[in-house]
Amino acid sequence: MQILILGAGGRLGGALTREYREKFDVVGLNHPQVDLARPEQVRDKLSPVAFDLLINCAAMTNVDLCESQREQAFAINAKAPKLLAQICGFVDQRVFSKIESNSAGALAAFPSLLGPTKFFSRDKHRGERKYRFCDRYRCL
Repeated sequence: MQILILGAGGRLGGALTREYREKFDVVGLNHPQVDLARPEQVRDKLSPVAFDLLINCAAMTNVDLCESQREQAFAINAKAPKLLAQICGFVDQRVFSKIESNSAGALAAFPSLLGPTKFFSRDKHRGERKYRFCDRYRCL
């Protein structure tokens, strides 16, 4: 089984890459290798990789930076998950994504938290919902 891990340079992605390399054929990509804010680059990088499972650990998580760079945060945290789900759907593969504990749960329980200072949470929640386009979607 070949596993493709996005965000392999981060804490979770790096740990999963190290752990799964012992048992599976793992390709780990980090931000310099694939920029999720650039859809064409994502397609170009993922197209030649024959993977059975995609694990997306990548996100723009610096909340203050998300507030000041809203377009980039939206592209990475909301648009990219939909693109990944579509890519996986087209190649009939499975996609896993980590769910930020402060986004989906907080928004479901406290919808009034949405406001200008909660852009990060709103985008992460939108991105997590985009994976529903993929029939074989799972959350971590």
